[in-house]
Amino acid sequence: MPKIIKNNYNLILVKPSNVKELTNALLQVTEDPEVRNNLSKNLKDLNNYLSWQSISKEIRGLYAQLY
Repeated sequence: MPKIIKNNYNLILVKPSNVKELTNALLQVTEDPEVRNNLSKNLKDLNNYLSWQSISKEIRGLYAQLY
């Protein structure tokens, strides 16, 4: 499986329970249109990769290898 989650490319990762990081990430997305648009565009690639159609195709391939 390729590395599909890319920080600051298709999402912004924050440490759990870190309110300051979460606040900064939310402000970055809401206040910077370029960041927001880039995340939105790049998130579509991640969404396509994680779609049920894509996942079922991968599972069918795994089953085909078994039989």
